[in-house]
Amino acid sequence: MQDVRGVPVSYGNQAALDRYEEALLTLHRFSYDPTPLLKSIMAVYPDFAMARIFMAVAIAGGSAGRNIPKLESRIPETENIGGLNDRELGLIAAVRKRCAGDWRGAQLAVDAVLAQYPHDTLALHFGHQLDFLLGDALNLRGRIERILPHWDESMPNYSHVLGMYAFGLEECNMFDHAEAMGREACERDTEDTWAHHAVGHVIEMMGRHEDGIAWYGNREGDWATGDGLSIHNWWHLCLYLMEMEDYPRILEIYDTYITPDDSFEPEPLADSNSLLWRLMIQGVDVGDRWRANGERWRQLIAAGEGGFYGFNDLHAALAFAALGWNDDLADLEKRAIAQSTQSHTLGNIARDVSVPVVRAISAFHEERFEDALDTLDAVRPIVARFGGSNAQRDVIDQTMMAAAIRGGLGSRAVSLANERLSRKPHGPLARRFAERAQTII
Repeated sequence: MQDVRGVPVSYGNQAALDRYEEALLTLHRFSYDPTPLLKSIMAVYPDFAMARIFMAVAIAGGSAGRNIPKLESRIPETENIGGLNDRELGLIAAVRKRCAGDWRGAQLAVDAVLAQYPHDTLALHFGHQLDFLLGDALNLRGRIERILPHWDESMPNYSHVLGMYAFGLEECNMFDHAEAMGREACERDTEDTWAHHAVGHVIEMMGRHEDGIAWYGNREGDWATGDGLSIHNWWHLCLYLMEMEDYPRILEIYDTYITPDDSFEPEPLADSNSLLWRLMIQGVDVGDRWRANGERWRQLIAAGEGGFYGFNDLHAALAFAALGWNDDLADLEKRAIAQSTQSHTLGNIARDVSVPVVRAISAFHEERFEDALDTLDAVRPIVARFGGSNAQRDVIDQTMMAAAIRGGLGSRAVSLANERLSRKPHGPLARRFAERAQTII
């Protein structure tokens, strides 16, 4: 059989495929976690291999490391069903490489699937997530461009392809094209939170904070529901509000939507940490809000997350530094060092990026501001390798400016502020950093 996009499937039950499409829609929209629906599909159709592969891809597309043993045990169970086609085996190969820490190899395995099946949006989604997790802006854009000539607006999920394309264009600083693609995607599927998020990124990077507040405010019913990307979109709204120094509103949003609990995965927890750290840099009293972040990171690290993925290590370090949990910071650094000895993609990232970044945050916490600035300055040209977006990695730039200002490093503070002003000449936050830098010359 084939799915609605004409991609071959090794299981011949239309009812199962219909439910598969329902789960795929939630995945592409980033609105709800598709795994409960996938579990119900597998319970009814235990020999439906693509449902099992979908589950593996949904998990492997995230940044968590503690799920690897579960993924590795499920792959043979899927293969034992038998009769899998080359597309399905290709996706399994990509998941295997992701589990082994060879995330670049996983990207290439997905490329091979898409070269033969350019309408495979599950593979496209997986590749898009891997590109994001590796900070691979070229592939965030190029992966979509390689398959886009095979698509037209009559095909199911066309809007979701445009939403992914919008984000890739934005990460390559092609803002006008990105915004046009993102807005078209939102009009085609008003519930596509990923497309809303792509437009939000464009507005953030262009320094149009008032437009950003209007974009999210006027469309809240489209992006603020579900248990998927809504937290991250609230985070984006808070970035615009920070330009306006509307700290009471930011804290209200934080308390209502972004405060972590024991269900938080690393991705929303990173949003929570990043927002509090940016507020702290601006001198905002956040009360005891850091504690829930630190406690959740302790839980995740005990479960196997510490040292696994550098972007998450950065945000765990922010929480531990803000709380003054020196033992946790030291343990995190040891875990990152252990990962750096591995000869795979994540090991290379840990060696070149994660370990220096964790050390820099420790230096900042210890008020060794020049050391923190020197370390971040050295790693900054390659920091994208540990993933995240341009907007998320801006926490590095803001930490560098804060280190220069707090350390009395006047000329360096002014240089960093000048750079930010050049990129966002109308940004109030950039002007505030510049004004603070001038006071220590």
